[in-house]
Amino acid sequence: AVEMEGLQEPLLSDEDPAGNEAEQTTDDGRAGTTSTATNPSPSFWLRLSTSVVIFWSAGVLASLVSSIDVVWDLLGSSLSILLSYLIPAGTYLVITKQTDQPYTRRQYWSRFLCWVLLLVFSPLMIVSTGNAVVNTFFQRN
Repeated sequence: AVEMEGLQEPLLSDEDPAGNEAEQTTDDGRAGTTSTATNPSPSFWLRLSTSVVIFWSAGVLASLVSSIDVVWDLLGSSLSILLSYLIPAGTYLVITKQTDQPYTRRQYWSRFLCWVLLLVFSPLMIVSTGNAVVNTFFQRN
């Protein structure tokens, strides 16, 4: 694992989360395996069961949808704002918060603008998703 300045631990461990043997490189460059625990950890089973539940619930919901237009209408309003504005701005705020050094003027203003994006587009996402729900399920024909 590569260590960078300021990091106390490697970013990725050499252990396999499934508890299988992990391949490692020895000091002389030869590949070898190390034996880890034979039983998967409880967090592995929790992640696996959560993934299976999400997968099958999405499959059931997909079979109940009458048209792809309904999915596009509901997800288009919230997902596009989330992916375009909220996740990048939130990620930038988290990354820049982890520094021990004082913010430069440029960092201060970029963090300020990220907060503005979050405060403006979060309610906009909620309103547009609510509008899509009303138009989809409560529209009178």
